[in-house]
Amino acid sequence: MKDFIHRRRFYILLMIIGALALGMIGMIIYCDYQSKIIRTMEYDNLQGGVVHDGLELVVERGTPWMDYSMYQGLPAGAQYDWKLVNYTGVEFRNWTVDVVFPGALQVNSSWNGAFSVSGDVMTFIPERNDDMDLTVVHGHSTRGFGAVIYTSQAMIPERAILTGYWHMDVLKMPVFWALVGATVVVLFIILLNLMLWYRTEKYRRQIKKDDEMIRQAMLTMTDFIDAKDSYTKGHSSRVAVYSRQLAERLGVPEEERKNFYYIALMHDCGKVGVPDAVLKKPGKLTDDEFRLIQAHATVGNHLLTHFTSIPGISDGAHYHHERYDGTGYPEGLKGEEIPYVARIICIADAVDAMSTNRCYRDRLPEDQLINELREHAGTQFDPVMVPTMIDLIHEGIIQSTQKEYPNRAI
Repeated sequence: MKDFIHRRRFYILLMIIGALALGMIGMIIYCDYQSKIIRTMEYDNLQGGVVHDGLELVVERGTPWMDYSMYQGLPAGAQYDWKLVNYTGVEFRNWTVDVVFPGALQVNSSWNGAFSVSGDVMTFIPERNDDMDLTVVHGHSTRGFGAVIYTSQAMIPERAILTGYWHMDVLKMPVFWALVGATVVVLFIILLNLMLWYRTEKYRRQIKKDDEMIRQAMLTMTDFIDAKDSYTKGHSSRVAVYSRQLAERLGVPEEERKNFYYIALMHDCGKVGVPDAVLKKPGKLTDDEFRLIQAHATVGNHLLTHFTSIPGISDGAHYHHERYDGTGYPEGLKGEEIPYVARIICIADAVDAMSTNRCYRDRLPEDQLINELREHAGTQFDPVMVPTMIDLIHEGIIQSTQKEYPNRAI
């Protein structure tokens, strides 16, 4: 579940990155498209105060003079100063101005660009040189240009047509940088998540490796324990499987179930202290021999005293022969005084004992085994656990487990 949540969070972050990237790409495409559209503004009043699309075009005519020697029929000369004001924050580029006069005209001189005349229309094209590029009107700035013009009489231009391109620079747009900032933040979060994932995965692999080492070490120890009696070959492993499956059905959390499995593996470790002659005796045991058998619970508890990496590991060895009615050994605990894991192992141990051949009797048929469980529910076994164990038996847990861990001599 945690892996799913982490993956979903990572995918959400990737989708956010994708959305931000699409937003930035969209803005770049939009700005490029807008920068290629020619804009045309017409001004009928050139005295100021008229703004079209954020631009104002104003002309100021100086005091005219009369000079009949310059141009035939065009004696009235005057200086015309033009001003193009950009009130926006966007650059206006590659612009030109067509100015319409009431009659014919002639340009005598000009500055900041070149003028051409066709009839009563004068066209201004701003100049570009190494020192200055007048073809660009920056945001919140003004461009000036002018000329000395001769007309038949001192004329005021009738109108002007301004054309050019708005340069949409995406790098100067606050929204774009907001997207960039958000992208950097999300990328940083993704990087942190990847570092955390790598670190967690590293720890997880190490934990898995450690778990496998513990499992292999315990299986090796249980083989030594089971080797003392050929009739109990695989017994500890089978009891561990039954215990884990029963714990899962009873709702024990996964991490605790794993510990229960290891605890069950070691439940008979105290048998290393029982003489082989007693352990393998096919006949009835004497009282002294039975006490030696019973002592394996106490011996197992002492053997596991220093094994503290698995909480409660000695409980399985110490208490798995306690009975629910308080007549078991070695402490005579009763009911819920018996540790939960020990109550589970008690049932699992009995099921394996009854379902395998032993030196003193043959295995019981499945129906008889189930009857034994029901008969001893509340006396030997926790009555709440018995029905669940019976369900597992009906589902074939004995056959599948014995197939994996067969009961045969080594």
